Amino acid sequence: MTPITYETHKKLYLLDGNIALFAPRSPGHFVVFRVHQSVLARISPVFESMFTLPTGPAEEKYDGVPLLYLPDSADAVENLLMIVYHESALPFKRLDPRTPCSVKCILSLADKYGMDRFRHRIVEHIEGDWPRSLWQWDKLEVEIKSMLQTWTADCYDTSEYLPIDDHLPEPASAIRLGRECDISARLRHASDPQYELNSGLRTAEWRLLTNEDFVSLLRGQTRLCTAADEMLSFAEYQYQQEEHWSGTCSPSKLFDLLQEIQDECRHSSDILRTTRFYIEKGSYGKDICQLCSAFVRQELAAFRKGLWDKLPDFFSLM
Repeated sequence: MTPITYETHKKLYLLDGNIALFAPRSPGHFVVFRVHQSVLARISPVFESMFTLPTGPAEEKYDGVPLLYLPDSADAVENLLMIVYHESALPFKRLDPRTPCSVKCILSLADKYGMDRFRHRIVEHIEGDWPRSLWQWDKLEVEIKSMLQTWTADCYDTSEYLPIDDHLPEPASAIRLGRECDISARLRHASDPQYELNSGLRTAEWRLLTNEDFVSLLRGQTRLCTAADEMLSFAEYQYQQEEHWSGTCSPSKLFDLLQEIQDECRHSSDILRTTRFYIEKGSYGKDICQLCSAFVRQELAAFRKGLWDKLPDFFSLM
């Protein structure tokens, strides 16, 4: 029989605690957390019910307080309790690619013990790396673009490989986290395989994905490729040309521009980025008037918003 050993946690063995939690770190070896029943009961209805159950004379104790064995890993319990006792800050860095793997066990424990408030805080933090609104996503892409430019320049200056992947969210692990913890719809853009991977400086841990995940990715990518034909149409405006043409506006130049945009979107590896480029373009040329330019930007903005809203459907996240 394997002998039982244990160690007290250095930071979470509180002398005024009134409950000892034993959690396994390895077979036969436990970590002891001494914490407060009132704290756990306040945030978890499951623990609250445990602590109200009647105890018998054979109740196990450790260091003078009741002892409770948990089947959960000591690392997961440690991470959860660190959040419970240090609510002001979560122990995860923004845009850290390791976050999905780090929080998976914590989210599972939060679900298991009914800690809805802490689960919400963690999901909100993860969501910050994968924004839910289009304007937040555009803002994040600008930040990432700046980081990529800095990394590229540093690589040229030092002739060394600088791992940009270590500083940006990793999509495959986020996809698995979303599936397993039922938050896929809140990490909608993690499932877009175009996410910053076409720069040549980024990679993804695709080995983490299941066959179902790959099917969803391929199906979503196909739908994105056809979105320009199905959702982006300038036909209505093209038939109103005679209403505003002047000597400074050329129907043929406008038609060429619209055709160019549709072709670029049709073959683009990132339609959202391509359409943003045309929206932010300073001028479409001297032969296209301000009215037509405003129309093009308006149509592209509406297209991008519609495309963003359809991403969960494209990648089966709903």
